[in-house]
Amino acid sequence: MQHTFRINAKVLIPSQAIRIETTRSSGPGGQNVNKLSTKVKIYIHLSSIQGLTTEESIRLHKRLTGKISLKGEVLVVSQRTRSQLKNLEDAKEKVIALIVKAITSYKTRIPTSASAGASQRRIQSKKLRSEIKKRRSAKNWD
Repeated sequence: MQHTFRINAKVLIPSQAIRIETTRSSGPGGQNVNKLSTKVKIYIHLSSIQGLTTEESIRLHKRLTGKISLKGEVLVVSQRTRSQLKNLEDAKEKVIALIVKAITSYKTRIPTSASAGASQRRIQSKKLRSEIKKRRSAKNWD
C-alpha cells in the first residue's frame, strides 16, 4: 500500500519516507479490540521530505527536536476510532498538521511598553479593588 502525503503545493512526503504499522488498540472497539489491529503508527523520515527550503528544514528539525528518534523519524499515532482506515486518515491529518505547524514561520514580536493611559487605568483599577476589600473588613484602617 503506497502512501504519499502532500503537505502543501510544494512540500511532499514520498512513500519511501513513510512507514506505517498497525497494532492492537487500547481504545474503543468492544470485542474487536482483542482481535483486530486498529491502532495506526506512522513513522516519517524527516530528511526525505521533498520541497522544503533550507530555512524550513532547519525550522522543522528545531521545532520537532524532542520528537525525533535516533533514526531521524517522527512517530504519529492514532487509535481514536474502531476502524483502521479511519485511524489511518486521522494519523495522516495529524502528520500534515504537525509538519505545517513546524515549517510555518512566525512573525517575531516587537516588545512595546504600556501607554501612559493604560498604566493609569491599571493603577486606578488596583486602587478600586483595594478599597472594595478594605470595606469588607471589620477593622478600621484609618
